[in-house]
Amino acid sequence: MDATGAAAEADKTPVKRRSVWLPTSWGVISLLLAGLSLALLHTDWLWRWDQLLYDSQLKFWSRPAPDDILIVAIDTPSLSRIGRWPWNRHNHALLIERLTEAGAKAIVLDILFAEAESRSPDADRSLVDAVAASGRVILPVVFEQSAPGQLLVETLPMPALATAAAALGHVHIDLDPDGIARRVHLMEGLGKPRWPSLSLALLRMLDAGAWQQLPGVRNPNLTIGTEENIVRDYQILLPFAGPPGHFSRISYVDALNGTAAAEIFRDKIVLVGATATGLGDALPTPVSGWNQPMAGVEINANLLDALRRGIAIEPIEARWGSALTLFILLLPYLIYPRLKPRYVLMTSASMLLVTLLLSALLLHVLQLWFPPVSALVGLLLGYPLWSLLRLEHTVRYFEQELERLHAEPRAVSFYNESVAAANSLSFLQRIIPFNGWVLRDASGISVGTGSRRAAAPQANDGSAAVSSPPVDLLRLAIPGDRGMLELELPRNGQPPLSGEAMNLLHEFVRQFATPARSEPRNTVELIERQIQQVQLAVADMRSMRGLIMDTLRQMLDGVLVINPGGQVVLANSQAARLLGFESEASLTDCGVLQITGVLELSAGNWDQALHSVLVEQATLSLEGEMPGGVELLIQMSPLSLTQGNL
Repeated sequence: MDATGAAAEADKTPVKRRSVWLPTSWGVISLLLAGLSLALLHTDWLWRWDQLLYDSQLKFWSRPAPDDILIVAIDTPSLSRIGRWPWNRHNHALLIERLTEAGAKAIVLDILFAEAESRSPDADRSLVDAVAASGRVILPVVFEQSAPGQLLVETLPMPALATAAAALGHVHIDLDPDGIARRVHLMEGLGKPRWPSLSLALLRMLDAGAWQQLPGVRNPNLTIGTEENIVRDYQILLPFAGPPGHFSRISYVDALNGTAAAEIFRDKIVLVGATATGLGDALPTPVSGWNQPMAGVEINANLLDALRRGIAIEPIEARWGSALTLFILLLPYLIYPRLKPRYVLMTSASMLLVTLLLSALLLHVLQLWFPPVSALVGLLLGYPLWSLLRLEHTVRYFEQELERLHAEPRAVSFYNESVAAANSLSFLQRIIPFNGWVLRDASGISVGTGSRRAAAPQANDGSAAVSSPPVDLLRLAIPGDRGMLELELPRNGQPPLSGEAMNLLHEFVRQFATPARSEPRNTVELIERQIQQVQLAVADMRSMRGLIMDTLRQMLDGVLVINPGGQVVLANSQAARLLGFESEASLTDCGVLQITGVLELSAGNWDQALHSVLVEQATLSLEGEMPGGVELLIQMSPLSLTQGNL
């Protein structure tokens, strides 16, 4: 069968194809990742990781402490000089009087006076009088259990003191499951949220008409509470200004004894509370941790400063958090299929960074906390899954293309696998001088041998010599580590094999570089095997193209191959010479219309001739004439290809 017949048979040969549609598979994986991320977002599995990111962002979000907030600290020096706690209430009354005389704008006394002092009624009276005379003192309300296992109760200052106070406010700080103080409710109470936080009560005292609209997340179950249950509303995340000690403070004893100048307290909001170790309600915070807890009075100072500045961080609503997570995971689905593989890793890392930056931007600009870890998990899983899918797609593509190559017979077979290696090497021995040969596999085991039979050299007495003529051993490696061909070259003083002879031998051994038939053990080996097969197929096509070009150059006639668009795709030097071009390269750069413009047909015209060949698939014999009077015989015939006609 000729080459044309083989090509026709190849067109009829069915090639088994497996459908590979990467975007659809990637879409399914993206949906699964989105579902996983949403499940993680609305559960507590990644809660601690989100809080770690939140805490780290707060540490980088410090702001200067305001000048008009001052903490009077019940610290260790004050305990040393005044005495053991609790102190006589005359001290507190005297401090309130001095702060009021100094012009303090407001006094927050973060000390609970729930019961009268039975041993010193005058001290209670003096404290009540000082609070009433000041008119700017705010006292705390505490929710506590009277005994273990008992119901919660609201503990207020003793009645006379509560009446004299300018405002009351709760000092309850919520602790998260990890024991860190991150959030507070601006309104709390038993049965209903009647008590504002201590800082909010202070702000309302300073501006009675303000702070009616409060920030924070509302409680949808306000009507469910009973008098025994605490009900909370307007939850916000505490926006700390800095670590413990960030706000200005002076020692209680210095303020009491007048050591501190009175001007320090003028137009200041003074918060009085315990900071000594083991005395007050010091709590771990995102900006301090367990090693350096923050005193409750300073937590109230942070809340007061944040509310005045309009900073109230709220958790993002569940629906918007879900939408934002889905949007982040939509980006890989849309972007990855459009990128080259080397850019996907960089893009994935960029998306991780952008997600973190987006969370920080929402926190610092819009004061919304978006927990990003669930989206980060989806992105982190997306890249390896995409790479695996891309690898599987590549493997299947190789398999399909190799099946097509194997199903299409080669137009010219350089080597016939049915011919034994011995016959081929016997042929080579006629043109290249070598005595014997050994063909070895990859493990070095001989799979074939042969030698040239020659007359044995004679000794002087006519008997056969025992020794063999000296030889040189030439080893030719088979590509792909498939084995080796060893040739015995005679050592007769002749020069070694020429470069052309070596090229011929290397071309010969390449026929043995067939792919391994054993199944690969893993995907990497499979891809390596398929790449080697593709490389061999490409090498065969290059050899075929070289054969075609060499054949064209050796032909005595000029040959042109023209595509349906009228472009010259192949030409030989004879055609260039006959048509007046410098070389075949210059001829392939032009169109057929340039040639027909200078080559005139003796009968008919070029449009009809080209129509007959390209459309009607006819074969024509024409005569033409060049401008110099040179007459040419023109043969035109169609060539049928899979992708079109030539």
